[in-house]
Amino acid sequence: PLWVRLHADGLGGHGAGPPADGGTAAKLVRALAAVERLETPYHLAPDVARMFAAAGRAKGRTQGAAMLAVHEPLDVPRIEREVSPGYRILLRDTVTITRISAGNTVNVIPAHASADLDIRLLPDSSADAMLQRIAAAVGTEAKLEVLLRGEATPASSANTELYQVLTRVMQEAEPGSTVAPVVGAGTTDSRFFRARGVVAYGISPFKVNYYDADSVHGTDERIRSRFFAEGVQLMRSIVREFCAP
Repeated sequence: PLWVRLHADGLGGHGAGPPADGGTAAKLVRALAAVERLETPYHLAPDVARMFAAAGRAKGRTQGAAMLAVHEPLDVPRIEREVSPGYRILLRDTVTITRISAGNTVNVIPAHASADLDIRLLPDSSADAMLQRIAAAVGTEAKLEVLLRGEATPASSANTELYQVLTRVMQEAEPGSTVAPVVGAGTTDSRFFRARGVVAYGISPFKVNYYDADSVHGTDERIRSRFFAEGVQLMRSIVREFCAP
């Protein structure tokens, strides 16, 4: 995660007399438009490549074939045509404008305007390089403040007793399923543990239908009640199995 705030400052005043540069809100709009124009090319990180290979073997013929076909050199038209959006976001750095703040009444030019960017970088991408690109894009229109900067940390080994327990319990709960390391588009505190040598795996014990997956962080974020009950039972089984004498 790389969270950035853009600040545009200037003289406040009456809305009837805008300054030559349009005022802070206009400066911020131009800065955000420049950020929107930044290109983030598709790129296959090693961890993502391993995940795509495992998921491709486990999925159905159409989606599985599309994921197995993701390798360097990347076939971008096929990726955009056949790979679902939820997987495509793991093939590029993403920059999303999530919050904008400027002014408190219609007839006053604000002296300050700001916007927040939620940037997610692939494990082998450089935060410094991204910050330099954003700074160059916004130029003198806005200043950058880094709110959160996560450092990439190595994944925990899959050759541990805990991983074996996870595999066994999950496959017992869902016969014929595949267990494999994945890369998630979100971020968790797992990285702080892994950076200190603590084995940490992020798991979601709850099944999520594709139409519920689109509701994440939305107004009606949800999962099926039956899947919730099954997930609680699965988590209890994992803890019981791992902690038993």
